[in-house]
Amino acid sequence: MNSTNTPPTPSGDDLAGFSWFNGLTDGERSLWLGLAGGARPADAWVAYKRVRAGLPPTEPAERPVRPVGRPPKPADERLIGVSIRMSPEQREKLRRAGGSDAVRAWLDSLPE
Repeated sequence: MNSTNTPPTPSGDDLAGFSWFNGLTDGERSLWLGLAGGARPADAWVAYKRVRAGLPPTEPAERPVRPVGRPPKPADERLIGVSIRMSPEQREKLRRAGGSDAVRAWLDSLPE
């Protein structure tokens, strides 16, 4: 192993990026790091330069991915405010099965 390895000399663009990042407030740093989708100041600098050039902050393949999971259901598939049709026999069966007064009141409020 060579012990005379020296770190690379920063380019003019690197120095401009250091200066830009060091001049940001904490909120601005957070914003640019979030837009870059990373935690490295160099990524924030690249995102800043892309936005200044009229491009999105990152390449489409590099953009942060949404959390994994099922997408929300469309409004028409949610059960909020949906009425349930039951025959009189079904209602009576539910009423006899017990339940709270609130359930009985709800059953009585359902349309025929």
